[in-house]
Amino acid sequence: MNVMILDADVLVAELLEALISGLFSRARIRSYRSLAEARSALPVVRPDLVICDWDLPDGWGLDLVREVRRQDREVPVLMV
Repeated sequence: MNVMILDADVLVAELLEALISGLFSRARIRSYRSLAEARSALPVVRPDLVICDWDLPDGWGLDLVREVRRQDREVPVLMV
């Protein structure tokens, strides 16, 4: 399972990573701090789950959600 976490707050991102790791021991978790980083990684990561903050330093998390939906309408997305 590929998990993409997008959150500018390092502590929140680490908490989410710990939570996902506890639930899915084989999850490959990648964290990003900016919308630009996540956008560039999206085609490579091809996430099975996206956890995304709403307000980011360089844009809105909803912009990433739209890109995820263009690639795959079935990927679960959790906005925080």
